Amino acid sequence: MTGGPSPRQVRALARLAVACATWLVLLLPTLLAARNLGAPARPDELARLARAAGPDASGLETALARAYFARAGGQASLPDAAEARQAFVVRARLWQLATLLATTLALHAAVVLARGRLHALLACAAFALAPAVATDGHVLRPEGPATAMSAFACLLLVGVAAPARGTARRSRWLLPPQRLRWGLAGCAALAIGLTVALLPTPGAVLVVPGAVLVVAAAQMALRTARLVRRAGWLRLPVRAMNQRLLPWTCLSLGAPAASLAMLARSLRGPADAVAASVGDGDVVPAGAAGGVVVAVGGLGALVAIVQAGGALRRRGRSSGALVLFAAVAIACAARVQVAPERDGLSLAPAVAVLVAEGAYALVALGWRAVGARPRPVTSP
Repeated sequence: MTGGPSPRQVRALARLAVACATWLVLLLPTLLAARNLGAPARPDELARLARAAGPDASGLETALARAYFARAGGQASLPDAAEARQAFVVRARLWQLATLLATTLALHAAVVLARGRLHALLACAAFALAPAVATDGHVLRPEGPATAMSAFACLLLVGVAAPARGTARRSRWLLPPQRLRWGLAGCAALAIGLTVALLPTPGAVLVVPGAVLVVAAAQMALRTARLVRRAGWLRLPVRAMNQRLLPWTCLSLGAPAASLAMLARSLRGPADAVAASVGDGDVVPAGAAGGVVVAVGGLGALVAIVQAGGALRRRGRSSGALVLFAAVAIACAARVQVAPERDGLSLAPAVAVLVAEGAYALVALGWRAVGARPRPVTSP
């Protein structure tokens, strides 16, 4: 007669269950978008593939976006037959699904570094349920690669702000923390430049390093004033202050420089002439579900402000949460200036982060309320 599973087997099964659940949530946006993979081709999809297959001087897409559509179409022209054309568009839409998967992975990694694993899973689930992903996620459009590259740039910016753990030691595969930070900053500048070169209109991530620099400089100015009153000017940690602000200063200058250099090689006309997509799917659902999402997202925004401000006040440095919420705030503020009929895919990750923050706060409050209930007293 054998006993039950050992504690080691239970832990192994628990890890396997967590891994399966995590990958299911990571694949959820792609799976929901793949439901409509065989939907009839839209006129804007056919027009993009046709312009990418032949010479085009309209300037409706940048050179980088045209290269993406040409690669999605296999460097071939559109067939004349209706069935063959539909099959051609379905094969090209697989590239759009790949960009959704890349966006989900980058979003998950950024939120894990900034907030934690549970926040990341909630953000990925909220991203999957957005109408721009669940309804229009299969549509081939330039917002797909631009959103993926923007999420990757945000991940690199969060990595720049993440504090180095442990002592700075050399190894065969890990660079010293300071060099790793500068390497991530350079890669983030290039990723921001690629985002703007793909679609110049929603380039809100370009402003994120400058916003982080302004917030960090303002907080450092307040701390400097207190230190001067207590110890005088000669006791100021000038070197430490420079080390904290210098990467963000270089990013604030390097990201626009990289964007201008890539736009100069990618644009074929004015940046305003680049056409953005007009989609049926919005950022939030319609009806009562949309009201719930807006309420939870508003709660998440309030919690994010309190959390990022408290962390900045306690630690005195730019944290990953501050960078993430700065990117979210700038993306939401940029949406106000964009026409409401524009595609909501570029804003969906930002809204997903706020919804995840609000949902986590509600779960924490509910758990605390349940735990605070008095236990029934049993008589001996």
